[in-house]
Amino acid sequence: MKRSCLLFAILALGSQTVFGEPFKATATVKLENAAGQDEAALRDFLELAKKPKALEEITARLALTTAWELEPEEASARLASVLELSLRGKDGKITASDESPVMAAIMANTAACVLQQFEVARPAAHFEELDKTIAEQTGAVADKRKLLAQIIRQSAIVPQGSQTPTEDPSGAGYVNAKDDFESAETLLKQLKSKRAEAESESMLRVHHVIWAKAGEKR
Repeated sequence: MKRSCLLFAILALGSQTVFGEPFKATATVKLENAAGQDEAALRDFLELAKKPKALEEITARLALTTAWELEPEEASARLASVLELSLRGKDGKITASDESPVMAAIMANTAACVLQQFEVARPAAHFEELDKTIAEQTGAVADKRKLLAQIIRQSAIVPQGSQTPTEDPSGAGYVNAKDDFESAETLLKQLKSKRAEAESESMLRVHHVIWAKAGEKR
């Protein structure tokens, strides 16, 4: 279960600044399913924290338009300028800078909270073999459906304009074709279900966060 996004009391309450040097605070996001992902994919995911949707959410949560006395677009732009994103191994680092050590930590932690809302599927190439099998099975189901329909038409069981037979056919050919079609359709459903489960289990997302603490200065 994901930890709720609370701003912990461990944040220092000091607010002094170093001349010309802002305080910095870093939240570390532990990424789930990062193994096997290339660095570009991890970096793209981390970059979501600075996309307009995320910046707007962080700005709203922290009421930055009021705190900074800026319009929403200007506040988002300023926020983007004080957030730094980096990778260390498979961990994402979100660093915020501000004259207040408390505010720096709050911004870093809030950005990490917002990033927790996102998840990204692996590229389709990761499922290439399974997708190929599904495509082949889809074709097999279509062929068996056509064969079954042909047998039904030849048996004159389906009246013209009807979608279903008026009674069960008795021919062995129909029975075998019907069994083959139903088996193929069942297998296709199983393959699609496996694909959906594999995609869900491989989603790149934030597993948990090591929260930033106030007081670092650079």
